[in-house]
Amino acid sequence: MSKNKKGFFAQKPQKSIFGNTTSVKDNLTVLQELEEFIHPLTAEETEQLEENIARDGVREPLIVWEDNDRYVLVDGHNRYRIARSLGIDFKIRTVEFADTEAVKHWMINNQLGRRNITKEQRAYFIGQRYLIEKKRVGAPADNKNASKNQTGQNVPFESTATADVLAKEYGISDKTVKRNADYAKGVDILAETRPEEKQKILTGQSKIKKADIQAVASGKKTAEEVLPASAETISTESGDKGDGSPSPSLNLPVKETFESESLTPKEIDKLNRLHGQLEKATAQLFKSGFSKTDLKWILGQVVKGVEK
Repeated sequence: MSKNKKGFFAQKPQKSIFGNTTSVKDNLTVLQELEEFIHPLTAEETEQLEENIARDGVREPLIVWEDNDRYVLVDGHNRYRIARSLGIDFKIRTVEFADTEAVKHWMINNQLGRRNITKEQRAYFIGQRYLIEKKRVGAPADNKNASKNQTGQNVPFESTATADVLAKEYGISDKTVKRNADYAKGVDILAETRPEEKQKILTGQSKIKKADIQAVASGKKTAEEVLPASAETISTESGDKGDGSPSPSLNLPVKETFESESLTPKEIDKLNRLHGQLEKATAQLFKSGFSKTDLKWILGQVVKGVEK
């Protein structure tokens, strides 16, 4: 695999699939570790994209990585979910990569090339790129388990120069590159405790200071110390948006639906409790910016998983 001018591991030439791809489309693999590199849409952006796809279809093919016996979605996650929920067809284009790390390189480069990227997203992706490339520095080109202590040919950068190379490319200092790396690590740590906070941070809607996020990465502060007070979470779990109006619902069945002669009292009680938990989860996801289309797609995937 070759290295381009920006230091990324270049993928092999792309090829489009336009023939009988129904089975491929129906079995696309969505990896969470890759989806984290996708630009999070706000509720308004999601609704607009839904309207556009419903009216014009999916105009650009989705990017897919043919990884042995599976097809991994690389770009087009939001369009994929909406198209599937609306029953709209789409085209795919396969791109060959050496491994998952090479896919991440491509995705980060793609995100940094967006025109509407926020300053928070820019810092996050530069930090992620530094962390990934630093891990790969010094490893032979065919070694997928790279570590910075390994040596060999075809390395992207010398270990001590990774930050310098990125600093020159993005017009910032090497110290800023490393601070961005701490920022990226901190954001991901906070997301482990409260997933919805990552979207708020990267879209500039969070009140958490950048210095505090970096402090979480270094271990100087814990996620609990940095995350906002839980009053908002309590309000969300109660089904309240916080402004006095109820959260939207997915028209979930009322509890009386579970009163069936074919179920035992214990089974009915369990279903009612699960129903309540699902209502709370729905309210929290709406609060995080998910649309009805997103939630219906998620529930559909859960059902498919159970059926399998």
